[in-house]
Amino acid sequence: MKRLPQQYQAMDRQEFFKNEYATVFQREGDITVLKYFQKVPSHEMFLTVNEAIIDAYRERPTQILIADIRDMGILKVASQKWISNTLLPTLINILSGKTLYHAQLLNPNEIMSKVSANNVKRFEESLKSNFVMIQYDSEKELEKGITEFRKLI
Repeated sequence: MKRLPQQYQAMDRQEFFKNEYATVFQREGDITVLKYFQKVPSHEMFLTVNEAIIDAYRERPTQILIADIRDMGILKVASQKWISNTLLPTLINILSGKTLYHAQLLNPNEIMSKVSANNVKRFEESLKSNFVMIQYDSEKELEKGITEFRKLI
C-alpha cells in the first residue's frame, strides 16, 4: 500500500475510513481529505470509499474537501453521476447554506482522469452558489488554494 505524502502524515488528523484503495480523513480540523492509493476495481467499491466522505461530514462537517485523485484512474460514468447527483448535493445539504470548497489534485499526465474530473466539474456550473471546485496539478498549488479557501470561510 502506498504511504501518504509527508505533508499529510505529520498533521493533526482524524481518520474515518481506510482500505487498500483509499483513505478519508480530516486534517487540521477544517479539511476533509479523500486520498486514493490505487484504482478502485468496481463502482461498488467506489461507492464504499465515497460514502465514507458523507459519514465524515455527518460527524464533523468541513467546508473544504480535498480529493487527491492522482492514483484513482478513470471514473466510470455511473461513478461520475453519483458524485454529481448524490455526493456533492448531500455534502452541500449537510453544510446548511455554507459554501463547499472542493479541491481536486490531478495527475497532469493522466488525460482520461482529467476528462472524468472535468465531467464532475460541470456540476459546479449547474449551481448558483454554495459550491466552488478548483483543480490542481501540484501539491504546492493545492496548499496555496487551501490558504485562499480559508480566507473565504
